[in-house]
Amino acid sequence: MTIASDWPEQLAPWMTADLADFVAAVASMWDQVEIFDDDPGNDVVAWQRLFDVDTAPMIVLPWLAQLVGERLPVGVDENGARAWIRSSPNWVRGTPQGIVNAVKRLLTGRQVVQFRERSHLDGTYDPGCIAVLTYTSETPNEEAVRQALRRNVPANLVWEYNVIDAATWALVEGGMADWTELEATYGPTWGNVAGAQPGYDVWN
Repeated sequence: MTIASDWPEQLAPWMTADLADFVAAVASMWDQVEIFDDDPGNDVVAWQRLFDVDTAPMIVLPWLAQLVGERLPVGVDENGARAWIRSSPNWVRGTPQGIVNAVKRLLTGRQVVQFRERSHLDGTYDPGCIAVLTYTSETPNEEAVRQALRRNVPANLVWEYNVIDAATWALVEGGMADWTELEATYGPTWGNVAGAQPGYDVWN
């Protein structure tokens, strides 16, 4: 059922010391993916693990990352590596998800990104513009975020970006009359309310 067990038997009539070394070398490259399930209903071929970000061995992840145009950061742990590959902006390049993913990689903490399509930062309607906000406390390098936007926003769109302070209750409440107005303005959950600017989608 594996190269290490099958090949020596199949190649027995021609086996030499050099051929045995070759078989052992090839077998060692496959031993981590030669895992078979006894369930007859399982039609997953073992080598498919090499292309599955959830089941591929850690040693394969740098190679798997480059298949989606990524390079894993130096020192990233296994969970971080898998998350990095999953969130690759290249998969959804030019879309709101891709733009937000590229920005979030440069943030700390909750990595909150506020995103508004067809609009300038001040809310003025413009079908050819997007507006992006991040929190000061979560943005260690504002210029790096701007560079990420230059790389990921389609060339036919104008983008505007600003760093803002995180929310306080006083800032959110503003001149709201009651909870009904607050919910109608920001959204039904605290995730929507916490620092969201009216009209922006909050990604966290």
